[in-house]
Amino acid sequence: MRHYSAPSHPLTHSPTHLPTYLLTYLLTYLLTYSPSATPPTRCAILWGEMWHEALEQAYRRYFYYEQHGIDAMLGVLLPLYRMLDAGAVTANEQAFVATYDAELQAALAHCREFSRTGQEAMLQLSWERFYAVLKQLARELQDSKTLQLSSVSPQLLQARGLELAVPGTYRADREVVAIASFAPSIKVSS
Repeated sequence: MRHYSAPSHPLTHSPTHLPTYLLTYLLTYLLTYSPSATPPTRCAILWGEMWHEALEQAYRRYFYYEQHGIDAMLGVLLPLYRMLDAGAVTANEQAFVATYDAELQAALAHCREFSRTGQEAMLQLSWERFYAVLKQLARELQDSKTLQLSSVSPQLLQARGLELAVPGTYRADREVVAIASFAPSIKVSS
């Protein structure tokens, strides 16, 4: 895709706002399956944010909406597990894997054990692990105020002379604003 922000801005700023979990799913899909999972996409939503949102959605689906629907819960989480399996690219993603991968893999193993045996205790163990990750991610996301591009997208930090559509102004028949370079840090807005 030539102009990275062109498709994402209408999704996030439309009058009918997509639910956050759908936007998270869309961006997860782009990161997981698209050969153009490029630095702007990787910087737009970090793995910690995706997992936090997905775990909250999986929790709601399992405990409230689907009457203990493990399939609905895993439907939310499995795309993120595929992303983990594809491997970390940035330092931020590598730090996420170092911090959370063991706990997330153990939780998934408990889910698979439940699917195999039907033992409810396996789901309890799974949710204990998922909830521990969710709480830790919530604290981490609340504390992060800036992102260093060297950690989240070193390629974007090195990029020069890019064409980037200003959000909400992209028109195919108009000249695109040229970006000379990016600042080394990004302020996080909540």
